[in-house]
Amino acid sequence: MKVFIAAVCTLLLVACGSVTPRTPIAAGQWTQFDHKTDYAVSDVGPNEVYLTVKYGSYTFLDKSTEIMPTAKSVFVQIAQQLAQKRGRHAAINNEKYYQSVAYNGITGISTALVSNDVTFSESENETSTEPHTDSDLVKRLKALDQARKDGLISNTEYEQKKKEILQQW
Repeated sequence: MKVFIAAVCTLLLVACGSVTPRTPIAAGQWTQFDHKTDYAVSDVGPNEVYLTVKYGSYTFLDKSTEIMPTAKSVFVQIAQQLAQKRGRHAAINNEKYYQSVAYNGITGISTALVSNDVTFSESENETSTEPHTDSDLVKRLKALDQARKDGLISNTEYEQKKKEILQQW
C-alpha cells in the first residue's frame, strides 16, 4: 500500500511540473506578449534589464525540451522590441541564459522559461547579438543540425531556424 501511495504522489508531482524563475516574479509583473508568451522585465541599470520569458505550448504530449529553441527565439524578439521602444539596440550574451522547462500532464501544457540580461546601446555594432566570425556561424549551424538529429526540433523548424541564422549573418 505504501508503494502505491508513493507511486501516486510521484506521478502527481511529475504530472504537475512547473517552471521556476531564477528570481521570484509576482503575478502582477508579467506582461502578455501573445497567446503563448508572457514576459517580465527587471531593471538592472540605466541601459540594462533582466528579461524573463515564459513560453507555453498546449499539447497533450510532453514537448517541454523541444520548445526551448522557440522560447529563445521569442526572447530575442521581445528584447529587440524593448530596445526599439528605447530607441536603442539590444545585446544578449547567448552563453548566460537561465532556462527551466516543465510539462504538466494534467493540463497538457509544456512550458519553457528563459531569462537573461539584455543590454541596450545606441550603436548596433557595440551590441551585436550575432556571431562575428565564420567559425561562429559554422558552430551555430552544426549545433542546429545536431538538435535536429537528436529529435529536439523538426525538419521544418530546422530549415526555418537555419534560414533565420543565414539571413542575420
